[in-house]
Amino acid sequence: MKSLVWPLDTLPKIYTAGRYPLDDKHFGTTWCSVTHALHLYDYSGQIRIGEQTYPLKRGDLTLTPASTNTQYHLDAPGHHLCIHFYPIEH
Repeated sequence: MKSLVWPLDTLPKIYTAGRYPLDDKHFGTTWCSVTHALHLYDYSGQIRIGEQTYPLKRGDLTLTPASTNTQYHLDAPGHHLCIHFYPIEH
């Protein structure tokens, strides 16, 4: 999996933030953002980040580097809080 290195003296530039619904089943949708993504989940199921699949439960937090594929298989529809922020420009 890709790593995310962030200088502690650099504030992120936020692209979007909010509470969003999700009802994905069977890893049917592939998400791949040009932004880094911090998610707090209010549902359970599984998440696939890149080639690895992980269990997902309410209260879990993920930080996904930009340009990384993610997919979900949820036990039931739900919502998540997220903040998407731009990579650092070099």
